[in-house]
Amino acid sequence: MPMSWSGTIRCPVVRSIWVCVGLCSSLMLMPLGRIIAQPVLLSCVRQADPIACSRHELQEAFQSALDDITVEGTLVFRLTIDTLGRLKTVDLLRDLDPPLGERAVSVFDQIPDWTPLVEQGQVQEATFVLPVTLGSGHHLSGYRISWGRDRGEGITRADLDQLAMEPVLVLDTEGRTVPPSEVVITWQRRGKTKTWRSPSRLNAQARKGLNRCRAGGTLTLVAYVQQGTRFQEVIRTWAILP
Repeated sequence: MPMSWSGTIRCPVVRSIWVCVGLCSSLMLMPLGRIIAQPVLLSCVRQADPIACSRHELQEAFQSALDDITVEGTLVFRLTIDTLGRLKTVDLLRDLDPPLGERAVSVFDQIPDWTPLVEQGQVQEATFVLPVTLGSGHHLSGYRISWGRDRGEGITRADLDQLAMEPVLVLDTEGRTVPPSEVVITWQRRGKTKTWRSPSRLNAQARKGLNRCRAGGTLTLVAYVQQGTRFQEVIRTWAILP
């Protein structure tokens, strides 16, 4: 079954590493006019898929820093960025087995700059959640989530009402449907996070949760697909638009 969540390790950051004032709890308007629902690395801004590019570079950084450990799975961090664009705190929300603890947190010393973000003309202290997948065994490269009609990187409140009645599916590299064993839905807005678990066809609790999601936040789906005896993850994030 999917790995369970661990306790929180909170580490204050006193170094002057400059990163994005990025929000998973707000929208990011990139120079290309593209709405991105999560922070992206500066080097990935002009890539066709900046989120996928950023995730790949982060995975490479973590894999390189932890190359003496054979480890697979997804670490989940919560980052807080101050109003000057500096990394203020790092919370490790989900560790691996065996635990990596502060060693995983310290990898952020090596992470390059992120894209700056200004919300409604104002730079604000921001908190966002960042998943980092290590190894190839728990993340299906080239697979993607299919949930109703593809609406791109942003979905509206009205879209959510329709999507609540649609099954969450996974498409493999050839476009074939792979039914997920479980779906984890996470909504984030202004530092608040809510999570619901459901089968592919959303249960009543998940539908009720979607009804509570408000514009200005983000919605992340993690679909778990069983391959042999292992569960692997496919992740997608949307901005929630008015």
